Amino acid sequence: MFKNRQVIKNAVLDIIGEGVWGLQSGMLPAATVFTILLIRYQANNTMIGLVSAIQGGTWFLPQIFGLFLFTSVKNRRRNLVLWHVLIVIPFQLLCGILVFLENMLDPFWLRWGLIFLFAMFYLSMGVIVGVWCEWL
Repeated sequence: MFKNRQVIKNAVLDIIGEGVWGLQSGMLPAATVFTILLIRYQANNTMIGLVSAIQGGTWFLPQIFGLFLFTSVKNRRRNLVLWHVLIVIPFQLLCGILVFLENMLDPFWLRWGLIFLFAMFYLSMGVIVGVWCEWL
């Protein structure tokens, strides 16, 4: 029925990978962990309410920009990997650094710094989520 074994292998690996990612994402969303982190730093209800607005808005609104940034089908895989390494991952790393340096920072700036980096992380992911869906 299927003559190309590489296509079958890729499909199986994609289904397993996306299934594991979806299970993790559904069981423990980043917004849940981030909300608990903000509560630990005495964030008020308004700031905690921003988390879901940031997650939804910055995930869905910037998708249109990805179509213009990643126009080359030939270089799409390379460009997506570079986007992750150069744009997405540094925002997560900076959040970790802020948490690591919590004793050296004013709590006000720590909370707002984390919110800003969380927003930038989701914005950078939002830019490429449409490209992922088209690419798969």
